[in-house]
Formats: sequence, C-alpha cells, structure tokens
Amino acid sequence: MSRMMRLSCLLLLFALLIFMNGRIAEAELKYIGVREGDPAPDFSLATIDGQSFTLSSFRGKKVVLLDFWATWCNVCKKELPTINKDYKKYRQRGYEVLSIVLNANDMEGIRRVKEEKAIEFPILLDSKWDVSKLYGLEGPIPVMVVIDAKGIVRFTHFGEFPAGENEIPYVVEALLGEMPKGNASPQGTRGREKNAE
Repeated sequence: MSRMMRLSCLLLLFALLIFMNGRIAEAELKYIGVREGDPAPDFSLATIDGQSFTLSSFRGKKVVLLDFWATWCNVCKKELPTINKDYKKYRQRGYEVLSIVLNANDMEGIRRVKEEKAIEFPILLDSKWDVSKLYGLEGPIPVMVVIDAKGIVRFTHFGEFPAGENEIPYVVEALLGEMPKGNASPQGTRGREKNAE
C-alpha cells in the first residue's frame, strides 16, 4: 500500500472516530436530561431503612454519585460491587453515593441485592419515578451522575463500563482535589435528615 493510501486511510479512520464520538455523546444526552455543567436538581427520598436524604444537604461538603438502577437490571447489579469499592475508598475524604432504585415496590429484591453485594451506601426509593423524571432519564440503566461539592453536575454515564474503563474513580479523585481541605463532613452525618414516618 502506498504511503498516500495509508495516510488517506488513517485520516478517514480518524474522521470516523470523531463522528462516532459525537454520535455517542448525542445519544447520551437523549438518555440523560441533565448535562455536565448544570446545577443538579434537588430532591429528597427515603431509604429502604426509612431515613430521608436530601441532595442539597451535601452541598459544600461532599462529592456525590447518583446511581440509578433496578433489581431486574443485571448490568446494574454487576456495577454495584465496583461502586461499593470506590465508596469505601473515598468516603472518608468527602464522597457519598446515593443509590436510587427505580422499582421501589420490590423491597424483597432490593434487600436481597443489598445483602448479596454487601452494599454500604444508602439505597433510596424512587417509588413514583419523580427523581428519574427530574433528571430526565429516558433510556437504559444504570445511569450515573457525579455532582461536585458546589452542586454542579460534572459527569454523566449510562450503561455498563467496558472492562477496565470505569472513569468514576478518576472523576471523583479530581473533584475531591477541588474541595477545600477539611471540608468533608464527618461520616456519621451523611446528609441524613430524619426518619421517614
């Protein structure tokens, strides 16, 4: 193959990669209504244990990952141990995970997944899909949204991460680095408000 032909093929391949990357980003925007740079819509939800969490209570204190999932979603359940591992690694530095389950009527299934996956972060119940609608979820799950300590959406992802390509730890590490030292709230407070009655 001539040098000119190889160069033409490389340029064509490069153009195709740029085009496909744009199409993937465009598709992701259709599945997630919030965009990077948007203020994160505030909400309050109860956990499976009856506690109430409000997103805005973490503002100025923590970097937050919202993980939207369901018990019938095998990809979602496959991602949970990795999310739990990252949570344990970063929580003392000011990282919180709010796991938002969509099929909140399956309490037995939710508790089984929590036990099987040894989940340590709070699992919130989006019983009427209010928060899912607030965040504009319209496509496949899991959906992950990382929010910085200022309450701004900084990263979104839907679907499964390819093996070895989970970007969440890198995003979290960078956002924790942006927080003023000593700003993380003690682990015990975690944004809890009150027990749901």
